[in-house]
Amino acid sequence: MDRRIIKTKQAIEAAYFHLLETNPGKRISITSIAKEANIDRKTFYLHYNSCEDIIKDFAHRKIVELFSQLNNDHFFQDPYNSKEVLTIINQFIQTDFHLYQIFSSDSLYDLFWPPFEKECISYLKDIYAEELGMKPIEKEVYITYFFSGLLAVYTNYFRSSDKMSLDEVNQLLYQISFYGIQSTMQKKEDDHSSPSIYLSTRK
Repeated sequence: MDRRIIKTKQAIEAAYFHLLETNPGKRISITSIAKEANIDRKTFYLHYNSCEDIIKDFAHRKIVELFSQLNNDHFFQDPYNSKEVLTIINQFIQTDFHLYQIFSSDSLYDLFWPPFEKECISYLKDIYAEELGMKPIEKEVYITYFFSGLLAVYTNYFRSSDKMSLDEVNQLLYQISFYGIQSTMQKKEDDHSSPSIYLSTRK
């Protein structure tokens, strides 16, 4: 792609995301994006048809980056390593944390997360087409359950005012994926019900 096109698209994206951050909950017009990016409306429409296209373009680029990182870290050679994938996803989220919070708002949620989820699951199904030693329908259930569940946890995290730290969320997700939800919940219950033991130092 021509360097000038890349630079213009980057300016449009940066302008739009800046306006989203500084005008939460408000509809952002093409005119305001063009003004912020120091271009005219005609130039905007040379690259995008709508604001939604900016989000779709960003989502696709982030998916490519995520799967490239997973591949570089050899995750697909050890697909049961949930700790590895959660570590990479944690780094992925931290890079654009505030943007993912914005995309989790009611007005933008459907534009970003469902297409993001659908494309990621499609990528995973293609990658594991000949692997995992499962029937195709079993593989689809496994991939959808794991990835859709992860995204649901993260998007709820972004929308929640009662915050755990992201590290705590990832640790809990790791425990659930490694030990199973029943064992993890039982351990949490046992931890909360165990009486505290106080050792007296008095003679």
